[in-house]
Amino acid sequence: MTTMEQTIDSKTIQLLELLDKYQQLTTSNRENFIDGFSNLSRANFQNDKSKYGLEKFDFRCYKACKIIDIKHDKFELINRLMKVNNNNNNNNNNNLATTDSTSSDEKESSKTIRNRKDEKKTTTATTTTTTSEDIVEKTDHDEFRDPIKQFGTIVPYELYKCQENFNNGLNQLIQIINLQKQINQLIQELN
Repeated sequence: MTTMEQTIDSKTIQLLELLDKYQQLTTSNRENFIDGFSNLSRANFQNDKSKYGLEKFDFRCYKACKIIDIKHDKFELINRLMKVNNNNNNNNNNNLATTDSTSSDEKESSKTIRNRKDEKKTTTATTTTTTSEDIVEKTDHDEFRDPIKQFGTIVPYELYKCQENFNNGLNQLIQIINLQKQINQLIQELN
């Protein structure tokens, strides 16, 4: 066999592997959407008073939680809500560390005699002062809202499962599109 035939054979094998992966992903994607709609109907069955659907959507403007970025001719799904939540968790951990150090200072000052009325005045003055950074952080967090929160704070477990199924389906759709591009590129190389 010549090197040309070997490269064609290796590309054909690679194409068949990609087609197999494509078939598995489309089957799994289909199952995710079926399970998502099934869980949505279960959540609607549990909620007698109102149904979760298009008429209950919050159509107010706020930024999308998930966006698609194109890098090196490939699609990538970016979850901006998760990034904001991770940043908030990191900030909360830092705030806990600073409050631990301030609480030790408060313990030391608690040993001395103090006037309770004066302390209340100073604490109210310190709580009212906010920086522009705090305001910016609050508005950034308010712009990205978890879509499931539009149905209220207490929703059935099936609705969370529905959201998880649709998120998995969305992630798989991105993988399927990237696979389609790879398959088309291999087919063009083989022709």
